Amino acid sequence: MQAIKILVRILNWNQIYEKIASTVKNVLSKKELQVEDPEFDRWCDKVVAVLEKAKKRFFNGRNLV
Repeated sequence: MQAIKILVRILNWNQIYEKIASTVKNVLSKKELQVEDPEFDRWCDKVVAVLEKAKKRFFNGRNLV
């Protein structure tokens, strides 16, 4: 638990969250920033699939997620 507290202090999650929220709000408010990119979409799908597989293997039914 102490490691998590240290990470939260180092990474400053609140600032990260605020920046991400601001970026998403900006993109959603401007149509010219909303450009479809099928190649990037496929890449994202692959990344998500790999992360989900890793999550399942790591937690292996421990109900921690």
